[in-house]
Amino acid sequence: MSFWTISTRGFAEAFASVWAAITIIGLSVGGTMVMRKFHHSFSVGFFLGSVVATAQFFLLLSLIYFGYAADRQAMNKSGTEDIIQGLTCLTQSALLCIFAAILGAHRSGFGSENSVLQDAESPNKSEYDPPLAMT
Repeated sequence: MSFWTISTRGFAEAFASVWAAITIIGLSVGGTMVMRKFHHSFSVGFFLGSVVATAQFFLLLSLIYFGYAADRQAMNKSGTEDIIQGLTCLTQSALLCIFAAILGAHRSGFGSENSVLQDAESPNKSEYDPPLAMT
């Protein structure tokens, strides 16, 4: 959708669309790092704050796009594309809010050391035992 916005709209709308895409990519990469490796309470809290801020960002973007659609319809032009962008941003905001609520409810499970997955069959948890080769 960002590529369509860049090709058909002005600089401000194109920048907002590209920035939204960059924000989601950054949130995805950062969230993957926090969920897999960094289980500290600070990291989980920072990630939770980032998710909430991104949800608010997409809520504001949806309101802006709905405003653009109303302005275009007032000028007797088609505002369908802006309505689609507004609904997409509103849906993204709702999904991020739901994820933030789930993450907030279960954040204590991420911060504990026993939540990290470990091999239950290995007697020594601090070393890696390579498989034996058959010769």
